[in-house]
Amino acid sequence: MEHAFAQICGGKDPTSPFRLHNVYAELGTTFASMVVTFPTVWAHLIGQLLYYMGENNIVFGSDSPWYGGPQWQIEALWRSQIPEDIRDRWDYPELDEDAKRKILGLNSARLYGLKGNESGNCHGWQNDRPPIASTVESFRLMLADGRIVRCSRTENAELFAAALGGYGLFGIILDADLRVIPNARYRIVHRLVQSSEYLDALDQAIRSGPVGLAYGRLNVTREHFLERAMLTTFVRTSDALAAEPIVEPGPWAATAERLIFRGSQGSEYGKGLRWTLETSLSDWLFSGSTHRNQVLQGRVELYQNRDPSRTDVLHEYFVPRESLEEFLRRARSIVPAHGADLMNVTLRDVRRDPDTLLTYAAGDVMALVLFFSQARTAEAELAMQALTRDLIDASLGVGGRYYLPYRLHATREQFERAYPKHRELFALKRAVDPSEVFQNGLYRTYRPRRRAPGRAGKEGVRGPLPAPVLAGPDRRGRHRAVVQRRGAADPVQATGLRRTAHVPIAERPEALVQHGVLRQPREGGGFPQAAAQAVIGGATSRPTPASTLALPHPRPR
Repeated sequence: MEHAFAQICGGKDPTSPFRLHNVYAELGTTFASMVVTFPTVWAHLIGQLLYYMGENNIVFGSDSPWYGGPQWQIEALWRSQIPEDIRDRWDYPELDEDAKRKILGLNSARLYGLKGNESGNCHGWQNDRPPIASTVESFRLMLADGRIVRCSRTENAELFAAALGGYGLFGIILDADLRVIPNARYRIVHRLVQSSEYLDALDQAIRSGPVGLAYGRLNVTREHFLERAMLTTFVRTSDALAAEPIVEPGPWAATAERLIFRGSQGSEYGKGLRWTLETSLSDWLFSGSTHRNQVLQGRVELYQNRDPSRTDVLHEYFVPRESLEEFLRRARSIVPAHGADLMNVTLRDVRRDPDTLLTYAAGDVMALVLFFSQARTAEAELAMQALTRDLIDASLGVGGRYYLPYRLHATREQFERAYPKHRELFALKRAVDPSEVFQNGLYRTYRPRRRAPGRAGKEGVRGPLPAPVLAGPDRRGRHRAVVQRRGAADPVQATGLRRTAHVPIAERPEALVQHGVLRQPREGGGFPQAAAQAVIGGATSRPTPASTLALPHPRPR
């Protein structure tokens, strides 16, 4: 039935123009009942949905009234995979971590319009302006206890400053009142300069005309690494029409743009070719007239990585304007020393942010967005961690900071140096959300160390959540996975999950692993940076009757 419906919605060809993009598949009872009892059927089902509907059109629903707390389902989906032999035979896409993040929450957040820009306090190409928090007049925030409060600079001002750039730790921003500006037509101007001359060139361009948007791009070739920059400004010429159309690039243009960009991955020749084309042909290809809404209508799929053996990694650093060249001087030695594949660096002008508690712009700064390509291996991840920490040190050394939403590679000491008001933020977090209902990887990594009752860890940090064990078989010969209950300080238990929940693991506990649908967890945790390890086979101790399911929350980032 699901197979036929997916064909109707998507067409037999996943690239078919007749796909219905407003139709979504919801994983509820189907997933819960199949993943532990019919894992091979589940692998085919999710494979067909991915093939016909795509990872952007699948959402997660746990049907908790029937199955209890959803943690075990989240854990199972995060570890779930389509066995390679099934994928090869039926041409199913891989159920990778990006797809799981979309299914577990990102797709639903997009559909329900949950606010992300304000929680991350993003910024863009607008020059001479603070981050997006400066445009927020007020918003409604749903707190952990279900109350909805309005926050502004004069009403619940503490929450206003904490929730903007608070990465969802204080609640859900339901809607926001923003100051916006009208659309306008622009003339595009390019200028090639040395990196040491970039700020002077930018300031001169701003003085010479009404610049609405501006950004720079640095040379990443080995010969002139981070030494030359292309400054692009958008000079306002007139108001835009009331219904100015958004023009999509033609298929040939989109294909060429993608090939040029992705062709620089791991290729010095590709990086040189891209820089040459951009600097020599920009006035011919990209100059002329455009409008603001067109410029901001970027298509990320043009640049998105499609190689399953690699992933794209973003870094972002904010340095005082006067320290830009010093930071670049340090980066010129740090990045090559780590052998990283740096594909792009964008420069943005960001003004002081007086509105947020965790501000990355305590003064006027230049933002540097670094785009890396990285292999999906443990060794490459460790190398990226070392590179990140060195670059953070370089930023801190010139009075700068780094952006928090990306990989959690910074040390605690680096985080605390970059964001000196972290204590105020965490204190307010404990006051408004004492049960820690709203969490994320950032919070779990850098929250204040606390000694859990009866558990004296080496550093006084909460110990890891207990691993699920297999108890049984019971009277009917069935195995069940359960988790021993822990003290009241447990963040999962503190949310009110007290009900005993047992997860059937089929007739043979090792079946899920043997079928290839559940992976044996990586050493150190099933989730990225997770503290708990699930035991799929080998444990035989029977839990106490007070056992409850308390698997860790997944960590989509």
